[in-house]
Amino acid sequence: MDARVTEKDTRTQDDGKPETISGSQTERSLPVSDRDETEVHVIPPARFWGLCVGVLLGLFLSMIDTSIVATSLHSIGVDFEVLEDVNWVALAYTLAYLGCAIVFARISDIVGRRDAFIAAYIIFFIFSIACGFARSINQLIAFRALQGIGGSDSMKQHIAALIFIQHRWHDRFASAFPINIFRNRIYSTAIVNTLLNGFPYLLLIYAIPLRFQVVSGKSALISGVMLLPMLGTAAIGSLLAGKINATKNYTFESLVLGSSVMTIGCGLLTSLSHEPNDAKLLGYMTFCGLGFGLTVASSTMLSTVEVPIRDYAPAQGILSQVRLLGGSLGIAASSALLNEKSSNGQLSAIPTLMHFR
Repeated sequence: MDARVTEKDTRTQDDGKPETISGSQTERSLPVSDRDETEVHVIPPARFWGLCVGVLLGLFLSMIDTSIVATSLHSIGVDFEVLEDVNWVALAYTLAYLGCAIVFARISDIVGRRDAFIAAYIIFFIFSIACGFARSINQLIAFRALQGIGGSDSMKQHIAALIFIQHRWHDRFASAFPINIFRNRIYSTAIVNTLLNGFPYLLLIYAIPLRFQVVSGKSALISGVMLLPMLGTAAIGSLLAGKINATKNYTFESLVLGSSVMTIGCGLLTSLSHEPNDAKLLGYMTFCGLGFGLTVASSTMLSTVEVPIRDYAPAQGILSQVRLLGGSLGIAASSALLNEKSSNGQLSAIPTLMHFR
C-alpha cells in the first residue's frame, strides 16, 4: 500500500476548462497551465507505517501519563505529607495544557507539524523525567505544569499528522484563535458537548483510583488495573463511532447516543455508598467509558467536516482545550467538596484522608 501526499492537484473537465476543487467551505479554480506541475511524493509502506507507529506511540505515552498520575496521587500525598494539595499535581498539568493547546496548534501551522510534534514531545519527555526526580510537592507541581506545555500538542497533533491534507499558506497573518469557526453552529454544539463530557470523565480518571485505595483498600497498581473497564470501553466507543460514520454522516446521532450513555453511567455512580462495592462500580464505569469514546470520536470527525481546512489544527486544539477545561472544573469541584466535608468532620471514619489535616 502506497501512501501518497499530493502537493498540487489540477483537474480538467472534458471541455478543457478548469475544474473547481471544493474543500470544506473552500473553493479554488486552477488554470489549465498548471496541469503538468502536479508533484506526487510516494512514501514507502515501511516508512509510512513507521511514522504511524511513532505518532501513535507518542499519543500513547501522553495518554498513559494521565492514568499513571491518577493512580499515584494518593501515594504522592502520603509520601509528601500534603494530601490536601495533591490534586494540584493534576490541575497543574491540565491548566498548562489549557493555556498552550491553541497556541501550539497555530505554531504547528507556521513551523510545520513534524517540527511542532517533535518539539512538543521533547518538552514532554524532559519534564516527565524531571517529575520523577522532584523532591517536594512544589517541585512536582511546577514540573507537571511544564510537562503540560509539551503534552498540549499531543492529543490534536497526532490526528493532524495522520489525516491532515497538506495546505499551503497564502496569507501573511492568521489569528491564533479563529473566531470565525464559532459561527458554525454544528461545530459550536460539538464544543459544548465536549466541555460537558470532559467534566465527569477526567474527574473519574482521578477519583476512581482514589476511591479504590481509600475505600476498598487496594494498592496503587490494582487501582490502575481497575480503570481498564472504563478505558477499554472508551476505545470500543471510538471504534463504534468510526464504524457508524464510515459511510454516512451520523455524527449528531452518535454524539447524542454517547452523551446519553455517559449520563446514565454518571447517574448510576451516584447511587454508590461509602461501602466497598467494586463489582457495581466497575459495571457503571463501562457506561461512562463507552459514552466518552462515542462522543470524542464523533466530535473529532465532525470538526474535520465542518471546519475550513486552514483552521483544522486550531479547531482540534480548541476541542482538546475545552475537554481539559471541563475536566479541570470537575477535579476542582470534587476537591472543593472533599475538603469541605473533611473540614466538617464528615470523613472522620476514613483515617487515611484525615491523617495529614
